Amino acid sequence: MKKYFYSVLLVLVASFQVTAQDEVISLYEGKAPGSEDWNWQEAQMYSDLFKTEVVYNVANPKLLVFKPKNPNGTSIIIAPGGGFQTLSINREGIDLAKELASKGITAFVLKYRLIHSKTNDPAQELIDNLQDRDAHYKRTSALQKMAGNDCKTAINYVREHASEFSIDTQKVGVIGFSAGATVILESVLHQTSAENLPNFAASL
Repeated sequence: MKKYFYSVLLVLVASFQVTAQDEVISLYEGKAPGSEDWNWQEAQMYSDLFKTEVVYNVANPKLLVFKPKNPNGTSIIIAPGGGFQTLSINREGIDLAKELASKGITAFVLKYRLIHSKTNDPAQELIDNLQDRDAHYKRTSALQKMAGNDCKTAINYVREHASEFSIDTQKVGVIGFSAGATVILESVLHQTSAENLPNFAASL
């Protein structure tokens, strides 16, 4: 019994240490530009359809920060995929961020803006919407630019606060999965400022 108690205690301590490394940063003061009238609430659920946690109804973009114990100066902003309706927050976000942090890389998971889900099953809603891909593209075209701006804002934020995170401003990268790849490519292909240009990028 005592051995079991200590095992549980160690798991709880380890969980606390992981949580203590996390920080949540809002990218904008007040409402995000271009979506000031959005009033829906961000939510998260386990999707039986996708077999993973998904975030949906993001109206106020954020960065989830994962700090390494011994930062090596490199940072990576991760944009999860999800068809611009959901974010595969664990599989294509937090899991990778923790792995990068374990290797000395400061990782940021980007919760970028998504279209409004009208049901409590955003994964199924996305699958239904994708039955007409052209219509879904039109539905999300304006949103894609907003999400791209969220990525640019995130890059700028990381550089402006580089000293706080022990980051080299010339080692700021981005990685995006699926829809997230489109998001990070906005920061590469449609740029107006060098401050928002990543030093390296990967799309998956």
